[in-house]
Amino acid sequence: MKFTSHKISMNDLPQYLREEGKRKETIHVTPPPLLSEENEVLLIIYRKFGIGRRKIVEELASKDITMGEGKVKSILDQLRKKRLIQVNKGIRGCMITDKGKEEVKNIYSGVL
Repeated sequence: MKFTSHKISMNDLPQYLREEGKRKETIHVTPPPLLSEENEVLLIIYRKFGIGRRKIVEELASKDITMGEGKVKSILDQLRKKRLIQVNKGIRGCMITDKGKEEVKNIYSGVL
């Protein structure tokens, strides 16, 4: 998983940290992942009505998460075995099940 760093200026920090970090103007912070890779993929499937593996990879990349189609396929297999998604061939690709929708509610309640 790849996350981008965000720059924080010294003025954004509390006074005690500014005093300790007078030598540096910026501090680079990489935020911790909030969701597992599996949950990220499940949320993408939830937001899109029928999505294929390649599009899932593109959606992840737009969130600065690097994951190949092989890894996505493995995650889709796990989600299918848990009956959270239905995997179809052709244009509709992956679709979320009712059980998957319940899991999404659980994910959002844990993040908020």
